[in-house]
Amino acid sequence: DDTNETRMQAKTNILLARYYLLIHQQEKALSLLNSSLILVNQSDDGAARIRIIKLLGTIHLQNQQPNKALALIENSLQKDLSPYLLLKSKAYAQLQQLTKAIEYANTYKRSVNELWQSEDEQYLTSIINKKNQSAQ
Repeated sequence: DDTNETRMQAKTNILLARYYLLIHQQEKALSLLNSSLILVNQSDDGAARIRIIKLLGTIHLQNQQPNKALALIENSLQKDLSPYLLLKSKAYAQLQQLTKAIEYANTYKRSVNELWQSEDEQYLTSIINKKNQSAQ
């Protein structure tokens, strides 16, 4: 069935894109992820779409392009944006909009409960400290 084949291709592309990132071939990874996003939008594979958008968004943040990450999330064709709350927080932190960054991180923390990791807590603490320092 074409839908299953499309889903398998998208998942294979995600793995290959991660490999490209590991060997520092970011342009190949971006190209593959962007074409995979088109595939998952055609197959309506929500889980793969989330993985691709998170990966693309992370790359944009690594490239200091928070507005691209935010646009990607806003154009994700998903009603539920909760999987992207931490990514949004990090984008707003790069834009120095620390209040929004803290709000999104806290909302994400409440929504994921046990999936909240120590590195997430360190990130949240760092932006709270940054906001408090800028207020002084």
